[in-house]
Amino acid sequence: MKYGLFLFWAILAITAGTVLFHTSDAVQKTQEEIERLESEIAEERESIRVLKAEWAYLNQPERLEKLAREYLPNLSPASGTQLTEIGRLPEKEPQVAKQEPAPTTIPATPAKKIPADFTVKTPKPAVKAPPAPAPAPKAQIIPSKNAEPTRDFGDLLKNLGGSP
Repeated sequence: MKYGLFLFWAILAITAGTVLFHTSDAVQKTQEEIERLESEIAEERESIRVLKAEWAYLNQPERLEKLAREYLPNLSPASGTQLTEIGRLPEKEPQVAKQEPAPTTIPATPAKKIPADFTVKTPKPAVKAPPAPAPAPKAQIIPSKNAEPTRDFGDLLKNLGGSP
């Protein structure tokens, strides 16, 4: 009976020690994972801060005005005669894509001799593909007869009611 009780407490102590070891190991691994994630979060925050600074630089009004003058020299504000309602626009007819039949024979080449009766069988498509969407109509800027074209971004803002 003495040995049985001693054996019970010994097994209980070994089991408790094993559970304690596994628990402390799991806690340590979890803490390392938390530290790694916090480090990644700090790096992402720094990256976001740098991207915000770059965005602020790229959106400076002076820089955008310079680029607009350089790349959009003929840009002028829209006049009232250039605007219309969507219902007054003409409807565009849908375009049907022309499909050419696939060749069923392969012409003979001098490099390889292919029998004259050799044909390639093309499998029939199981499902017809829908026709390609029609391209969007290109926007046209119609110059106003009364308005003078402006080339300065500041003048454009003044004409639109803003301040440069």
